[in-house]
Amino acid sequence: ALPISRTVATVIVLSGVLGIVVSMGLLYSHDPRLIPRIRDADWETARSLAAPTGQVGLAFLATALTLQGPVIILSRALGGPAVALFTTTRTVANVIHSTVLLVRAPLRPELAAASADSSKDSLRRLFRIAVSIETIASISFAAVLWSVGGWLIAVWSHHRIAADPRLLHLLLAMTVLDAFLQVLASAGWATNKIQGVSIGQMISAIASVALALVLVGRFGPSAVPMAFIVLMVVVMAPLAVRNACKETDLPVSFVLMRLLLPFGLIIGCAAVLPF
Repeated sequence: ALPISRTVATVIVLSGVLGIVVSMGLLYSHDPRLIPRIRDADWETARSLAAPTGQVGLAFLATALTLQGPVIILSRALGGPAVALFTTTRTVANVIHSTVLLVRAPLRPELAAASADSSKDSLRRLFRIAVSIETIASISFAAVLWSVGGWLIAVWSHHRIAADPRLLHLLLAMTVLDAFLQVLASAGWATNKIQGVSIGQMISAIASVALALVLVGRFGPSAVPMAFIVLMVVVMAPLAVRNACKETDLPVSFVLMRLLLPFGLIIGCAAVLPF
């Protein structure tokens, strides 16, 4: 697999270089003055254009670290069976994330338009709808998976993987929290006002992986969602709430109640169906 990956990477790089060379040649043949020169560059404009791309790239890098970091930690610390248990359980829990993305998708164009036009009234109204949809969809699926997730894991793995209820419940809580933080942070995407959120994502991802590495010896695979929940609450939640309040002019009390309400329901569910 490694030689094939290197071949694909080499082909992609060479294709990009060839595209640049051909484009420069076509520009030069049309008019040599069209060729960009570093000494003529406006660095202030370049930085303003590159900033949104860098922020989005940082968010994607944080997502990659969040996905792959735990797998590397568990494979080194606990071996293949722990990785199989964790990745299978995470896939079941991510049904919530995939579902709320589909449900929220129709509102994206409207949220983007309201954000770009600085229409606070429309943005507040749409934001309330988005948060309400998030609450209904995520809590409904979390409640179902809380009870039948272990059975799904057993059936999916042909009973070769025994579900860990604590790991499943923690991953469900982490997925619900992440979904709410994503919708709270979405208000600034249309206007590229995500610098704080993207930096917070990277800090949270790095610190979460480091904390999971410390806790994995004591808590096993459950150390991963424990670490990520702690850093989401400490780092990402304040940034997401601040972003939502700033972009929509919604009161902090409204945002906090909508953020904490799902966790009240999850705690109630945990009281009825403990680990």
